[in-house]
Amino acid sequence: MPDPLDLRATVAARLAALDLSPYTAARQTAGAVTGEQLSRYVRGERDLTGTSLGAVLAALGLTVSEGRPKKVPKKTVPVS
Repeated sequence: MPDPLDLRATVAARLAALDLSPYTAARQTAGAVTGEQLSRYVRGERDLTGTSLGAVLAALGLTVSEGRPKKVPKKTVPVS
């Protein structure tokens, strides 16, 4: 499982899990990205705008959300 903060790796892993090529997935974005753009994004050769990336994530059934806040450990006082 890729680092959830690495969207590029997450997209690549989801494409593999769904057995989709970037070209096939791009057709599901209603023209937001071309197959070539998505292929180059996955290979790390280009970036996508937020709108384009949002369309790709939606087409792949992925969402971005805020995770649960991490618990902050309580400060401890040394016992002497």
